[in-house]
Amino acid sequence: MGRWDFGGGSVDEKRREEFVVAVEQMAIRLGAKSYEKGLDQAIRLVSCLLQLMESIRTKEALRTALDSLETPTKSEERKILFALRYMPHFLRITSGLAITKFLTPLPAFAPGRPQRMTAEEGEKLLNFISGLHRQGVPLGIAKQRAAARFHCSVRTVERLWGERGEPREDCATPEEIKEWISTEI
Repeated sequence: MGRWDFGGGSVDEKRREEFVVAVEQMAIRLGAKSYEKGLDQAIRLVSCLLQLMESIRTKEALRTALDSLETPTKSEERKILFALRYMPHFLRITSGLAITKFLTPLPAFAPGRPQRMTAEEGEKLLNFISGLHRQGVPLGIAKQRAAARFHCSVRTVERLWGERGEPREDCATPEEIKEWISTEI
């Protein structure tokens, strides 16, 4: 099997193609029509982020920028918080270090997987469990039924059940972020 020189290292052809397919699939899942269009969109996004980062290089510059903004809507606020929450991941993945060390395993992302269940769905799930339990169904079985009905793991149900009473905030959806990025760039 042939090898590909990669800045002093080498990657076998099969591994290289797996990497190319994974990047292409990521671009398509983000809404691009092709690999090239996805990379063009990513380049525009990174350029926009670089300009933004330059404009808020110091804490005082960030404070000044925030003071000059209009009050964001709830939707805009969710998008901003999403961007801030996942910025370290985005920077790590897109940095040159990811390319030079892409064969070295990176540690898991700190906050875990993105939420797939909205606060509204979580509330419905909790109400479903409570309703079953009030009807005499044992709590463990009610949690299993909720996991099956809401297409999630029993562990997710248990986590939501354990956090009940704490207010949950929805994260911006990938569609909202995609729309926001495409209108901003």
